Amino acid sequence: MLFVNNTTLRIKARMGTAGKYYWKSIKPGERIDLQSYYGFRLGLTEVKEEVEEVKEIKEKPKEEVKEKPISKKEEKVDKDYEKKLSKIKGIGDKTVKDILRVYPTRTALKTALNNNLELPFRDDVVKKIKKKFRK
Repeated sequence: MLFVNNTTLRIKARMGTAGKYYWKSIKPGERIDLQSYYGFRLGLTEVKEEVEEVKEIKEKPKEEVKEKPISKKEEKVDKDYEKKLSKIKGIGDKTVKDILRVYPTRTALKTALNNNLELPFRDDVVKKIKKKFRK
């Protein structure tokens, strides 16, 4: 139930379970959600109306999920490039997909390697990619 502290004092409430509890300080005018018997025992008053924000959230209609169309550049992945990446020992399917997401073409990967850019992958994966694709 939702309670409000209508007193001028701060009230300390013990929250949590028997083994793992903490103390919560309830300031004057602050609202808190407690079990009914505990809220009344602390001397708090029950809030009869539902909070306006909660009503707005309940009444808000669900938005439809719009799927982003895949561009033609993302559809066309060089299959040879993908096969070369997947043949490297220690690089799995998920890592290959991550590499293709960051560097969709072989030329993009080679450009990054030749310009000594830091690749956003694990160190062992970067070493293997450099060994296979540098120059």
